[in-house]
Amino acid sequence: DLVNDLSRNILLKKLSVSNFRHELQKINRGQRYSTSVTLLFSALGAASFTILFGGNIKDFISAFIIGFIIKLLTIKGSDMNINQFFINSLTGGIAAFLALVFVKINLATNLDQTIISSIMLLVPGLAITNAIRDTIAGDLLSGLTRAAEAFLIAVSIAVGTGAVLSFWISYIGGI
Repeated sequence: DLVNDLSRNILLKKLSVSNFRHELQKINRGQRYSTSVTLLFSALGAASFTILFGGNIKDFISAFIIGFIIKLLTIKGSDMNINQFFINSLTGGIAAFLALVFVKINLATNLDQTIISSIMLLVPGLAITNAIRDTIAGDLLSGLTRAAEAFLIAVSIAVGTGAVLSFWISYIGGI
């Protein structure tokens, strides 16, 4: 919104290139939302997917907790400059593990809906959208690059989630 306002005011305020750059840098340094607001609404978003996917209130609460933890770990991992592939694999695995534990202790009912709802926070929706947009616009190289990025993110989520599920089933037993 701030960048949009700035772009509209270029002609109105007759900003020079250096002033425009300074304003852009000021916007870039600003924080969009506080960490607590980001965590709360990320958790609420993950929990809301359980309702969309047909889960119940227990699944909603479980996905809320898992979504909160996933977002917290994602923020902390990014702050420590950890590779996104590793962060997505780790948080996908943690989502699967916590969902399994919550189902085992009867805090959640539907394992599949709890896991899927929780990992929706990690799904590369923007990358997929940009890949399609770039491809339609004729920017084939950019479209393919963004599609590859989205694919690798999806693979990293699947690796983490699948590894935990495989380990659980192999060594701990069924659900």
